[in-house]
Amino acid sequence: MNKPLQIGSRVSVLNDTIGGKVIAIQGDNITIEDSYGFERVYQKDEIIVYDSRLDSIGSKLPVEKESKKKRNKNKSPLQVVDLHYYGRYIEPALILENQLRVFVEKINKAVAKKQSQIVFIHGEGTGVLRKNLEKILRKHRIRFSDAPYHTYGQGAIEVYLRGVKKRIKP
Repeated sequence: MNKPLQIGSRVSVLNDTIGGKVIAIQGDNITIEDSYGFERVYQKDEIIVYDSRLDSIGSKLPVEKESKKKRNKNKSPLQVVDLHYYGRYIEPALILENQLRVFVEKINKAVAKKQSQIVFIHGEGTGVLRKNLEKILRKHRIRFSDAPYHTYGQGAIEVYLRGVKKRIKP
């Protein structure tokens, strides 16, 4: 039995690792809020409604798979955070503010988990987001570099957290 799609439903997106909560339904356009607070619009046929009854039999929604490379037991997998905004149009300043908030939150969580590095995908646009990310990192004396081009293209930055002990602020 399929659960009905309604506002408040927990959903996943076909052919993607994005999930979230339905916040608006307009015909076949479904707006979801993802775990970062971004609003994204999808077609109804791209959405799968999460059924909590699956938890009891051990099934889960698809999630990002960890690299098959062997990793040291104490080393966590490399975290990659996509800072792109997908959703309805809002003021660019609000988008940037939200992206910077997510950036700082993810760095602070990674530091708390003692991760040694994290990659942020900022995109190749006009460079405003990247300049703001670099400004925050320089302010806190955190090392960074371009992420590997062959993996992420030009629009990503790799942040090295080894030695970072305190929470950062924007």
